Amino acid sequence: MAGGHFKGHIQTILPALTRSAGQEYPLYWELSTPDGDILELAATGKGNSRAVLLSHGLEGSAYTPYMTGMAKYISSRGFDVYVWNFRGCGKKINPGPWYYHSGKTEDLKHVVQHVLSNTHIHELHLVGFSIGGNLTLKYLGEENIALPRAIKSAVCISAPLELKDCALHLGDGANRIYLNRFLKSLKKKLRHKEAQHPGSIDLKGLDEVNNFIEFDGRYTAPQSGFADADDYYRKSSSLYQIPKLCTPTLLLNAHNDPFLSHSSYPLEIAKNHSWLHLETPEGGGHVGFRNNLFSGEYHSERRVFEFISTNH
Repeated sequence: MAGGHFKGHIQTILPALTRSAGQEYPLYWELSTPDGDILELAATGKGNSRAVLLSHGLEGSAYTPYMTGMAKYISSRGFDVYVWNFRGCGKKINPGPWYYHSGKTEDLKHVVQHVLSNTHIHELHLVGFSIGGNLTLKYLGEENIALPRAIKSAVCISAPLELKDCALHLGDGANRIYLNRFLKSLKKKLRHKEAQHPGSIDLKGLDEVNNFIEFDGRYTAPQSGFADADDYYRKSSSLYQIPKLCTPTLLLNAHNDPFLSHSSYPLEIAKNHSWLHLETPEGGGHVGFRNNLFSGEYHSERRVFEFISTNH
């Protein structure tokens, strides 16, 4: 294993295993969605007029350490922080017949509208981790000039921009340790959903599914209205929405991130883009970005605060 790749794994795994608890959220809501489901939203609730909305990564939640750590850091610097759980990632199994997927921007849009319509916030910044970063970028591109004026900037951390490329990349070599963990969690959720809605999901052969291409082709795509896995990946990948960005956006993707393929480093696009600021530090791993192995400080937190503080 090359040295850079080994460091990428260490910088990914160690912060996830050793990070101490961060922010707690005294406020909590269940939002009804137009299709009869629910989304869970929580907040620090300090009454500031400036706020940040955090979106988590695959099989994460509002309570994943990188989320609570970011929330604590930003909250202590004069911002309210809102966090939301993708469908099925929160305190309860969502009642609807399906979970989230990596391009479900209508849910992010629903949360944004709720926050801006029910608070006194006049300045909102979006921060997304991993597929939450993909979701955020896709949302910004889709909305374009129709984006609410209160949204001043966005930061996307360790974001996979081309989903098929990254799905294939996670199937390579040592990266399979992450793939297997995700698949185990996703399969467990499928079984829960089938028990909740008997007859809605064909679980035959589920145990033999061993990569994202098979899983998404068999379950995610048809359940979410896509023709097949390729259709799902193409329509859900933020890479194709980036040219339409018109909001100051920082993309922070480490070179040694074991989750990301070459397409997640859009150097040529960023070079001529008025709104996309691309930073690709050599180290950081996947949503790790601890300044060093013994430090409690995180480069990603500092860069989020710096970026949103200069865009308001």
